Amino acid sequence: MCLLITQKKGSKVSNKKLGNAWNKNDDGVGYAFVKNNKIEIKKFMTFKPFKTSFNSDVKKYGNDSAFLIHFRYATHGVTSEFNVHPFRVNDNLVFGHNGVIHTVDDDKKLSDTQVFNNIILKNLDNGFLNNDGIRLLISNAIGSSKLAFLDSSGHINIINEHLGHWSDDNNIWYSNDGYKSCNYVKVNIGNFGQAYTSYNRANYTRKLNKNSGITDRMTKSKSMGIRCDYCWTTQKTTKSNTLGHICDSCHETYYPQNITL
Repeated sequence: MCLLITQKKGSKVSNKKLGNAWNKNDDGVGYAFVKNNKIEIKKFMTFKPFKTSFNSDVKKYGNDSAFLIHFRYATHGVTSEFNVHPFRVNDNLVFGHNGVIHTVDDDKKLSDTQVFNNIILKNLDNGFLNNDGIRLLISNAIGSSKLAFLDSSGHINIINEHLGHWSDDNNIWYSNDGYKSCNYVKVNIGNFGQAYTSYNRANYTRKLNKNSGITDRMTKSKSMGIRCDYCWTTQKTTKSNTLGHICDSCHETYYPQNITL
């Protein structure tokens, strides 16, 4: 699951938390801020250049601008800078997304976020975030996902804010706890996506790839759990589908009957 972060003026996400976030969501990272009344977006596919650039920009502009940060965990579309958040809605508004939007069609190249932006957000009138009715419609359309917007005045606006949480000082909002330390490492498991385990990456991957009963074997292990790709919690049991692993609670949330925009 991706991690979406908003950072108020005069505050900063620690380098440790940034590193933790990358370890769990390493399919690209990007951030946005306001410079000379214009929104700047920077995107990276590796962590070190991001950290250097981010720390430099926060030092220069962090007292005058809020920052929007996104660590990607790819579920739809190609894994490249092309699908790294944030994205522009228009010249004065950018956003990042955490979750999976099931009310749009899949695209081989575009992520679900980009498709939603192209067919919904870009077609709304300027100032749509000030309309409570439009906000409610967007919230209903994205389900348990979260959207955070940054406008050219430096204002942050979050849809489904209550599904994330604020830091103790109320300066930094996190879409989930993907910034926290974790003893798990990500391993590839063939057609079943990815799992998180403290086992040796190479040896465990070989064992997984040889085992056709991958889900049952993983859930029976006492030394590990499976990370739900949607809520990011470790589960004893999950379902496996083309989007990865999903717990029962998220399955009910993300796959309700008769979804309509």
